[in-house]
Amino acid sequence: MSDPVDPTPPGSSAPSEEEAWARLRLAWEDVEAHRAYVRRFGDLAGLAVAGSRYQAALLERPGDAMAIRMRNEVLKKAAVTGLAGLPRTKPPPAMPRAARRVAMAGAVALGLALFWALAKLVGLVGAPS
Repeated sequence: MSDPVDPTPPGSSAPSEEEAWARLRLAWEDVEAHRAYVRRFGDLAGLAVAGSRYQAALLERPGDAMAIRMRNEVLKKAAVTGLAGLPRTKPPPAMPRAARRVAMAGAVALGLALFWALAKLVGLVGAPS
């Protein structure tokens, strides 16, 4: 893969978004120029601008493969950026091993008691001989 294309000429400051879009329109078939344009935006507000530019291009030229491809890349980048900003929560603490063993022993004892009570009701245990 080739090195990314920097749309900013040497010795000048970064162009405004409108200037960058105008330059991009002149190099529409250059994938690296599109990627450089999208890389300008690191936040959701900027990605919304880029997405609206590509959506407008699709309205002008329905079915434009490059506009579809780059709109989809902008959407993916926006989704990742948005998800990365969500707060992370700690998983609930696991039940200690000893507590799990006590709970399991209690469940087994309860099961045995229920079995014994049912067997007594049916007459399998404690029947007169």
